[in-house]
Amino acid sequence: MQAKRSLLCTYLRTAGDESTPTWSLIGDGFTSNSISYEPDSEDTQYINQDSATTILKRYKPTMSLDGVIEMTENTSGNEKTYTLNPVFDYVNQLRRSRNVSNESELLIVELYTGTLNTGANVFEGCSAQRQKVNMQVEEFGGDAGDTISFSATINFQGDPTDSTSVYDVLNTSARTLLGSDKKVTVTYTVTNCTATNQPANAYKGADLTVTVTPTSGYHLPDTITVESGATTLAVNTDYSYNKTTGKIVIKGSKITGNLEITCTGAANA
Repeated sequence: MQAKRSLLCTYLRTAGDESTPTWSLIGDGFTSNSISYEPDSEDTQYINQDSATTILKRYKPTMSLDGVIEMTENTSGNEKTYTLNPVFDYVNQLRRSRNVSNESELLIVELYTGTLNTGANVFEGCSAQRQKVNMQVEEFGGDAGDTISFSATINFQGDPTDSTSVYDVLNTSARTLLGSDKKVTVTYTVTNCTATNQPANAYKGADLTVTVTPTSGYHLPDTITVESGATTLAVNTDYSYNKTTGKIVIKGSKITGNLEITCTGAANA
């Protein structure tokens, strides 16, 4: 199968700074978005050589940004207001101010390199890069009867910073493709037994499976405790527990907050 274009996501920092960014997905309103790496190379050949050697000296990447205005119409009584796509809103402010010293960042996320938790539609461990940029607006307007369109070029500044903890980098509003803020932590409080697989995180909407095994001289208890946020979950309704195999399956629909799994093995007779 071929990787779909939707698995390569680019977020623009439309507010905040490097430490507290607000990321907005470059998506709605954009039909094409590509990076031109613009390599600079030089051919070298000495008189005793029949073939030249090409030396790659540098890259000067730029990203094209072509789109139309996407907005939401809001009606209140006889009044109408419009909410603009946050990426266009950011670009439009640069256009109107003609700010030549603008600085921002891109977060380029390669979802196809990660692992998908199908139930929650969350990718983890995918490759990503944070890249400082500035932007130049080139065209704005369009033909009569057509939508308002614009084009801009994003200029990369210096080297990127690699990241694989993309979910934690993104703010809540930017996590739509990564699960809409569905990630929770899992704490294991186990005594006289071990959890043979201990995922550090779970995801709202995706079932979580954990297996507990008793240590030598002990057996698994008749009951365990599973808490989601401040709620104690009900066995056989919210989760299943098999005393013989130690398998625990927590329903994704019941994962509403951080999980805590408590299991205490009992001494053999």
